[in-house]
Amino acid sequence: MRINIQRLILFALVGVFVAQLIFYYPNLGEYVSTHFDVFGRPNGFMRKNTFVIFEFALLALILAETLLIPVMIEKLPVRFLNLPNRDFWLAEDRRESTYDSIRTFFELLGIVMVAFFTVVNQMVFRANVLRENLPTWLFLAVVAAFVAFVIGWVIKLARSFRLPK
Repeated sequence: MRINIQRLILFALVGVFVAQLIFYYPNLGEYVSTHFDVFGRPNGFMRKNTFVIFEFALLALILAETLLIPVMIEKLPVRFLNLPNRDFWLAEDRRESTYDSIRTFFELLGIVMVAFFTVVNQMVFRANVLRENLPTWLFLAVVAAFVAFVIGWVIKLARSFRLPK
């Protein structure tokens, strides 16, 4: 049996995400600061229980996107797939490796998304528990890194389905 390291990392990060929520939950007030102005001051709030439900829904959405989209792609008839050089990459002798590649891409995206939200949550929890402002510079750096990754991910995904020379 082949061990999928990316999937192990993804589920380990999901565990960190959930553990983080469980750890901070008792220390949060009835309302959680969930939106901050450009100076990091809280200006939007959510009930604690609603916040936790939102966080689990977000996690479920990320996991569904990461794990189910590749499965859906495999189940769709080839004619419905919009893939560069589709006929070449989904030819019978390359189809399974193409699907493996798509799964790998989406698992990597899931890893980065769960890591991104875990880091952002840490900043939000810290701001709430310590009653301090969100560190705007750090938040912007994390968002910039995430956006840069997504742009690179899209480019790499598109380039990986070019015709070989």
